[in-house]
Amino acid sequence: MEKLPEGWKRLRLGDVCKMVIGGTPSRDNLLYWDKEKSTNNLWVSIKDMDRRYIENTEEYLTDEGVKHSNAKLIPPNTVLLSFKLTIGKISISKKFLYTNEAIAAIITKNSELDNLLLFYGLHKWDLLQDVDQAVKGMTLNKNKLQAIKILYPSSLPEQHKIADILETIDNAIERTDTIIEKYKRIKQGLTQDLLTRGVVGNEELGVMNYELRDEKKHRFKDSPLGRIPEEWEVVELQNKDIIKLITDGSHFSPQPVENGEYYIATIENISDNKIDMPSCKKISRKDYENLKKNNCEPQTNDVLFTKDGTIGVVIKHIQKENLVVLSSIAIIRSKQESLLSNYLVQYLKSNHIWKQLETLSGGSALKRIVLRDIKGLLILLPPLSEQHIIASILSQTDETIEKEQKYKQKLEKIKQGLMGDLLTGKVRVNHLIKEGMKNVQTA
Repeated sequence: MEKLPEGWKRLRLGDVCKMVIGGTPSRDNLLYWDKEKSTNNLWVSIKDMDRRYIENTEEYLTDEGVKHSNAKLIPPNTVLLSFKLTIGKISISKKFLYTNEAIAAIITKNSELDNLLLFYGLHKWDLLQDVDQAVKGMTLNKNKLQAIKILYPSSLPEQHKIADILETIDNAIERTDTIIEKYKRIKQGLTQDLLTRGVVGNEELGVMNYELRDEKKHRFKDSPLGRIPEEWEVVELQNKDIIKLITDGSHFSPQPVENGEYYIATIENISDNKIDMPSCKKISRKDYENLKKNNCEPQTNDVLFTKDGTIGVVIKHIQKENLVVLSSIAIIRSKQESLLSNYLVQYLKSNHIWKQLETLSGGSALKRIVLRDIKGLLILLPPLSEQHIIASILSQTDETIEKEQKYKQKLEKIKQGLMGDLLTGKVRVNHLIKEGMKNVQTA
């Protein structure tokens, strides 16, 4: 058995915690369910466990519902763990609440284990270590929960410090998430305004200022896509005045080769608004040359639009590698003198396109779109100078979102490293505790 870090324990979860399993009252009896949320009987189900702390729930129970179910009152700051069907969702209660029968409240005994350390430990410990492969991922039970092997420091100050470090980085991740969502909302509003009203420039003291058009001051007209500025046009994407080529990639997948300098991409290889070359399959030069002749090779500034599987992922192609694509990706090559690829990318991401795609699907889930439908998409076409302004404004917001997303990924990577070090005792925090005590004594 692996040697324990000094001052650490290896026990079973049931040795230091008790499990409280919830319940669900009958759905047939409406008197059990507090639709108006007039009580304080919060009731947690799996759909509520998408966040670290639970302060509110989608459903509430009435007092009668509590009486006629196995639901038990759980105190604040209790760790909650889903253990049936969806295993391993973990949250912490912030209020008194109840849970359903697929969620265990894990209550520490005798204050021996810090609740926050327990929360992070459950993300690290192997919850399915003794579960048969045949049922792995399907369900646990109370006995198996109690048998989970756990590793933690005996010292409560060390537990607190580990939990505090991990919580600090979690807080940073959540703040970054908030920033990302804020800019996504800004982008959505900007896109709606810019692609319906556009912008006009006014020069003051040698400085050009831009503002959205206003129907009270500017001329608009009716169009198949609603009211638009008088200077704009509505055209089909296949219009020869704006498009050089709309095609898709190879309809057969060449045999991969181990070594080579030629690649083939599918939708799975699109990541972070570009084609992730290292993940693409390598193909022979012969296959590459044949597919290149069939217009399966995107050129710089081509717009790529996914048309199979996940519909409507849009990127501007910027790589110059020896690359061809499979038929799940459409290649759209515009005439830059009339339709800027930067503007086209933003337009194809907008609700104007999604509304047209929803019409094609007839309200059902759209899983595939053919080239004929892509060619028939209606495009709002402002003057070239205005396309540039619109694309520039929206691209700047995209860059901000992408920067924050990369920062979040960096934080998540740091967190995974810290969890691997701190929750195994590989890296100790005792020196931080001693420094903290010195600061308290000298304060």
